[in-house]
Amino acid sequence: MAKLTSIFNKEEIQRSDVHPKRITKWIHYTKLKQNENQYCNGNQDEIEALADLIEADGEVLQDLLVRKIDTDEYEIIGGHKRRLACKSLVENRGKEEFAFLPCIVQNISDVRAEFRIYSTNGHHEKTPYEKMYELERMEYLIKNYPEEFPHLQTGRMVERLAKQLNMKRATVGEYQSISKNLVDEAMEKFKVGDIDKSAAVTLSRIPEGGQREIVEKGITKNCEIKKYIETNLEPDATDIKRIFFEFHINEYDQSHENRKDLVNFLKDNYGKKGYQKIDNAFQIICSQTHIEIAGKKVTWERCVKLIDKWCPYQQKNSLDQSDKREIPCSDELSQKPYNDSKTKEIQNSSGISKNPINKKKENNVLCINRKHYMETLSEEEMAQYLNKFLNVTILESVENITEWLEEVVNIPK
Repeated sequence: MAKLTSIFNKEEIQRSDVHPKRITKWIHYTKLKQNENQYCNGNQDEIEALADLIEADGEVLQDLLVRKIDTDEYEIIGGHKRRLACKSLVENRGKEEFAFLPCIVQNISDVRAEFRIYSTNGHHEKTPYEKMYELERMEYLIKNYPEEFPHLQTGRMVERLAKQLNMKRATVGEYQSISKNLVDEAMEKFKVGDIDKSAAVTLSRIPEGGQREIVEKGITKNCEIKKYIETNLEPDATDIKRIFFEFHINEYDQSHENRKDLVNFLKDNYGKKGYQKIDNAFQIICSQTHIEIAGKKVTWERCVKLIDKWCPYQQKNSLDQSDKREIPCSDELSQKPYNDSKTKEIQNSSGISKNPINKKKENNVLCINRKHYMETLSEEEMAQYLNKFLNVTILESVENITEWLEEVVNIPK
């Protein structure tokens, strides 16, 4: 029968193996060296405030993490500001009792040492740029030194980083977009705080040429950046309308319950194939990541958002055979969203008829000038009207558009 003492001794050995005993070693601040990968030491006010706290406590309450790099020298892994605070206490305030700092010496690799610098910076109030930098470096270390981080080799990178730094996945994704896509000129402004995180995210989602154009103009506020992009760098409603017909998105709408897969559909059918078209100086160039329309480049994701804005999704089977982008009949003109009262006002003012409904019974053809009618529409009604009756042929030239606007709508009996 086993003795109780032997069982306890065995458990003690197991606990000792799992959690090795840490020994505090007191090291003079002059023997502690700055880690070259530490990028945020805090400003002097922050250091002096920490020195006040240490002096009030009478000691450094938390051990520093260090590793030995020479016979009598140690590199700091965690505790750079504590060391600077104690240095200030000794050299500026004459408090020699703070010359030695409590340290835990660890034997770890260069890679692990750098990684821990980022993971132990949690008590420092970081700028958005510093958070992005940490994520960037941690992702690099995890990818390139998998043997050092075996527990971080499964799952999506964005999820691994979010868990490691206690961030939301969406926030990590935004920082990754900034890190990978922001041009140098914009990155420098982000680093010094001239543009904030939201502005950096917006810039990172547009082509490099557009980013540089905005930076050169000195536009830094996110709302102003978005307005400039929409006005100057993105395809307008007419361009998007042409894409809607060119890529047969009306047919896509009829065969799908929604547009959640429209981005992948366009990438697969036009982006991967490098679709191009030049027609009367109107140019469409497609790549896997972007589409360029009339010289204005946007991502496929943004393109679909613009399509949703200017060509709203129509429910499956909501269109009948008359929806061929044909000239509207009298019933269509009088139905919503085309304001019936406005049509009657036009007819009365032109002297054509005070009762158009009765006129339908006659064999005469009632004529309404389309341009006159369209001038009475609200912006929302105009968008819906154009969505229903414009087609690619009409949009090919200014002459066709002018002729279309000036032609007469013949309303049959």
